[in-house]
Amino acid sequence: MPIDPSLRASLSTFVDDVDSTLAEKGFTTIKGPGHARFVAELSLTRTDVGTTTAKVSVAGSEIAPGGSSSQVGGGVTVMLPTAKVRTVPLQQTRLEIRIKKRGEDAVIWHGAALTVRAAGQDRAISADLAKAILRTYPEQAEGVASVP
Repeated sequence: MPIDPSLRASLSTFVDDVDSTLAEKGFTTIKGPGHARFVAELSLTRTDVGTTTAKVSVAGSEIAPGGSSSQVGGGVTVMLPTAKVRTVPLQQTRLEIRIKKRGEDAVIWHGAALTVRAAGQDRAISADLAKAILRTYPEQAEGVASVP
């Protein structure tokens, strides 16, 4: 089955963060096929689940001269920054990691985590999900970790 192009673009970010988190747990990660004793398989799914609103900052504050030349004294007009609201897509992202011995089908450790966040936050999402999944390693976590 072909990989969704949006997932293909995100996959390397998730692989890098899982790799870093495994290294923090004491694994020595080896790039390239056929070199390691264990293999970590990743499964990444993303589902659109609706939309939400997000505040978007617009121009910063400005001070502009006010009043007219016929007035005595002066005035100042202060334009304060305002927050505009826009609609952004929400996506549920689920990451699963299965660790197997090379050449064997049996899974020796499995973990999964999911989050629902605004689309386009791959770097933060991948790091948070990888850490949530491997938080209990080497003990097997029960269920799927939910990440806010």
